[in-house]
Amino acid sequence: MGESIRHDHAAECGGGAQPCGRAARQGAFRGGPDGQGGRLACGDRSASVSGDAGPGSIAKQQVDTQASLVGQHEATLASDRAAVASAELQLSYTKVTAPLTGRVGLRQVDAGNMIRSSDANGLVIITQMDPIGLMAAIPQERVAAVRKRLMGNGPVAVEAMDKEMNKLLARGQLLTTDNQIDLTSGTLRLKAQLPNTESLLFPNQFVVTRLLVDIQPKATVAPANAIQRGAKGGYAYVLQEDSTVKLHNVVTGPVQGERVLITEGLKPGDKVITQGVDRLRDGSKVEVIIPNKTPPGDSPKGDKPKGEGKHGKGEPLP
Repeated sequence: MGESIRHDHAAECGGGAQPCGRAARQGAFRGGPDGQGGRLACGDRSASVSGDAGPGSIAKQQVDTQASLVGQHEATLASDRAAVASAELQLSYTKVTAPLTGRVGLRQVDAGNMIRSSDANGLVIITQMDPIGLMAAIPQERVAAVRKRLMGNGPVAVEAMDKEMNKLLARGQLLTTDNQIDLTSGTLRLKAQLPNTESLLFPNQFVVTRLLVDIQPKATVAPANAIQRGAKGGYAYVLQEDSTVKLHNVVTGPVQGERVLITEGLKPGDKVITQGVDRLRDGSKVEVIIPNKTPPGDSPKGDKPKGEGKHGKGEPLP
């Protein structure tokens, strides 16, 4: 397949063509018109460009003057922008925004009062309500168990109860403990965080705190009022089959509500005396009174409290 080589412009053919019969590669020079006229025209244009861009086309003094004016305008613009930023900052001081989400207390000032940044009371007090922080204290004897659970076995559950311990107000988790024991009370302070979506807790409210430190399945518990304290530690009176009582030394554990954990001294099914304990001695004879049932020979309108015997009242362990 052959292709004719043509030229787009009319011009005198020049020399320099490759000899006939030689091999030619794509893009190689094969000859063309005389380029003398084009070279002359190109030289004229180059001279014009050199003249236009030559030194002294604009006076140096004029360039310096314009550069100085540009610098002055830039400085003025920067100063104006700084003035605008300062005015916006001053304007922002007239609008007070809440630094946190919470409940707004009673206002400390009224319209028309003079206020200063150094005022101790401020405008109003905002208290974070949800979540809410809780401060509690535990006896120093319980510190080791709480720290062990906090450091090793995951979060420690914390429950906030009302003063009567009848209603659960909130349940959260322990965050941290203080770094020293309070010498005056022998306790360690704790800090917990609890969700308060229903706003049942208020700042400075008194609550009863319970910590879930350990779970002991099949543990023996007894009524807390059945455990007495003596020189040898804790003890309880256990009802015998012959209606006498026997003193048992006991070792107690954590207390939850009106129940105390018994680690030694009692077993499930033992009946312990919970009322009139101060009048008992080891081997004392007692009469068990069933609640809501009148003892034989006693008047239904007697002065003795319901459910109390001559020496005490028995209650089986769970």
